[in-house]
Amino acid sequence: MGLSADFWIELAGMAIVFCLVIVAIPKYRAHKVNTALAHRLRVEISDNIKFVLPNIADTSVQRLDANGRLSNDSTALKIGLHQLDSVMGRAEVLYSEERDRVARFRNGFHALIARYDAGELLSDMTEDLILLGERIILDLKENGLLSTIGR
Repeated sequence: MGLSADFWIELAGMAIVFCLVIVAIPKYRAHKVNTALAHRLRVEISDNIKFVLPNIADTSVQRLDANGRLSNDSTALKIGLHQLDSVMGRAEVLYSEERDRVARFRNGFHALIARYDAGELLSDMTEDLILLGERIILDLKENGLLSTIGR
């Protein structure tokens, strides 16, 4: 009783398919995990930018304290920058264009805080940063990644 060549070919084919499935399962899982992490990170970035945009807009208005001196309180801005920095520490799961755009926003935000603390009126820089932040949020919405704040 000998086994035919067709049997061995079919058995080898099934073994190859089984091996491919075994190899593909961890890669598929890793892809799903990275996709979920990227989605969550995009939501966090969107929420953070929405949170800081009103504070950024306030930097273009000069405010006087009770003694009539110029008041430059950048505490809210620094908190927003710290939150954005902590989110950007996990940005390796994002596409490079997303990382670059958010990094540009972060760098501009950092420069805005430094100039604001120096007492400069920053209407042009503020406007550019707000437009960039709104563009980032719109891009995330176009991808179907709506955040939880201010829908």
